[in-house]
Amino acid sequence: MLVTVDWIRENYNICNRKYFQGRLPKEINFKVGTKLQKWGQASCRFIKDYDGEIKATNFCIYISNAYDSPEDVKLNVLLHEMIHILD
Repeated sequence: MLVTVDWIRENYNICNRKYFQGRLPKEINFKVGTKLQKWGQASCRFIKDYDGEIKATNFCIYISNAYDSPEDVKLNVLLHEMIHILD
């Protein structure tokens, strides 16, 4: 199966409710590519606010279509990346 941004978004929202009680960010970017070196990647940017508190922002989850794997494998990659975003 090859994923799309819409597939990632839909399953992110489902998994966020089911496994994370909706605690993960709603504002997140999703990307699909063909990197051979990684199945997925989670990233964010850290900023310091006016009070000096450091906060994470600009969340992104990337999933590679380099390998045409079953949907359950892609879903496990997504869940793995979601764990990285969890506080």
